[in-house]
Amino acid sequence: MERLPQTGITEDARTMTKQRTKIRRGEDQMNFAYRVGAIGLCTFAICTALQAQEVDGPGASVQGTRPQAARRPIVRPAAANRTVADNSDETGFAGSDRAAGAVESQGQSGTPTTLPPGTLDLGNGLSFILNYTSESAANPFGGIRQGTAYTGQVAFGIDADLGRLAGIEGGSLHTLVTQRHGRSLSNDVIGNNTSVQEIYGGGQTARITLLSYQQKLFDNRLDIEFGRLAGNINFLSSPVYCNFQNNATCGSPTFAFKNTNFTYYPISTWGAHAKAWFSDKVFFHAGAYEVNPNTQRLTDNGIDWSTRGATGVVLPLELGYTTNFANDLMPRNYGIGAVIDRSDYA
Repeated sequence: MERLPQTGITEDARTMTKQRTKIRRGEDQMNFAYRVGAIGLCTFAICTALQAQEVDGPGASVQGTRPQAARRPIVRPAAANRTVADNSDETGFAGSDRAAGAVESQGQSGTPTTLPPGTLDLGNGLSFILNYTSESAANPFGGIRQGTAYTGQVAFGIDADLGRLAGIEGGSLHTLVTQRHGRSLSNDVIGNNTSVQEIYGGGQTARITLLSYQQKLFDNRLDIEFGRLAGNINFLSSPVYCNFQNNATCGSPTFAFKNTNFTYYPISTWGAHAKAWFSDKVFFHAGAYEVNPNTQRLTDNGIDWSTRGATGVVLPLELGYTTNFANDLMPRNYGIGAVIDRSDYA
């Protein structure tokens, strides 16, 4: 039998084989592209997670998962040329050097913030604080008899940054006026000499509590302030003292005022203090404050700035170590000091 020609069939088979080969190559290329894309997506996800962990800290929650408990912010090592400006306005053993800080340190809030409650910052170098504090107390048993008492204080202060207002670098003005009113549970019904309402005392009247000029020098390493001051605004301060309203600790431990003539808020006398920072954590602090019994009269309003009646000065000294979250994972305060009383004590 004569064999039929197979040319057309052979060519069709070859063509189909080539097409299958191309299809397989295309599938291989697509599989390769999918694998590369998957690897790229995995790499992107890992990098994103690492970046989020670096920014938010270990244990940062991912969307769709249950958020973890709040953690303290990650503290980066301080730069070698970091100034001490970050600590200069802190309310620690370093004391307070602002009108707003003075109100804060004397019991307006148990948890200090960047700006104390009631502060209005105009953004041009002027900031104002208007604050009202009230304290009520009751004596259900014990003491001379039972009763209740209410006392309060209005405080209005201004801080002026003269660097922004007048070009005086490092200079500032501070003023604070207070008005106290009400009754003392300790005086009226308990009969003890340490008030259970720290906002009571110093005369239930209106007075100028603070009027001072402050100058910071040498990249904020030396801080000088003088004018009408109260010693315990600058010394004997801590943000933990006023978690309770009892005057045994808030705004400063009272033993210093019972053993010496150390001056106290809201009564102001002539005074000055200087604080030298050896680093962003270690400082030495010294001051001198007039002792004048006339300023403690119930009718005193803080306007009589004469030194008539002055009996001497008190000289507080302090060596301290203080940190915050900017330079320490666990902020702390340590201090050792003394009060030299060169006035009459009765």
